[in-house]
Amino acid sequence: MADRISSRRGLTNSFFLTLNMTMTIVIVITSMASKITSESGIFIPAVALLLMCGECFL
Repeated sequence: MADRISSRRGLTNSFFLTLNMTMTIVIVITSMASKITSESGIFIPAVALLLMCGECFL
């Protein structure tokens, strides 16, 4: 029983690690590829942070 719980926890951790890294890479590539104004320079990371915090409640 403990092995299954540990395995499930490891799988969940790797899923969220992959999801967070993918979101971070997409945001970095998007921000480097486009000219970011000062307003969107703060808005994009703030939205990304909220999304990453929000996935904790899934």
